[in-house]
Amino acid sequence: MLQGPSFHANGFSSGDFVLKIMKDEMPGIPKISLGIVDVRDVALAHVLALDQSKMAISNGKRYLLVEGSYWLEDILGVFKEEFSKYGYKFPSFTVTTSFVLAIAGLFDSQVDLIKPFFKRFICFDNSLSRNELGI
Repeated sequence: MLQGPSFHANGFSSGDFVLKIMKDEMPGIPKISLGIVDVRDVALAHVLALDQSKMAISNGKRYLLVEGSYWLEDILGVFKEEFSKYGYKFPSFTVTTSFVLAIAGLFDSQVDLIKPFFKRFICFDNSLSRNELGI
């Protein structure tokens, strides 16, 4: 999940997903975990990848730019605390059964994208980006 300030008003998938939740367009929060990265860290990694002095260590490697993994309901708890005062509404329950997820999939095709991650806490190893890029 990419988070942080945007330079333009056009949407981006992570932001669109959160906005959909904040506009009360999702009745429940699916039990999924997400890795979070700040857009500024992604930009810095791209700049570092262009640095010729770093090319020797970074060439051909993949760097996972993830600060950590969190359950979506915990992430939205932070958003709810911050944005409820502006009139945004948030789902009141967490979808924990695959039956409810299947029903939701009948009305929203994007539900298929989260099915493989349902009720799984996914962790990432960001040691390469921390140790070699300092991010």
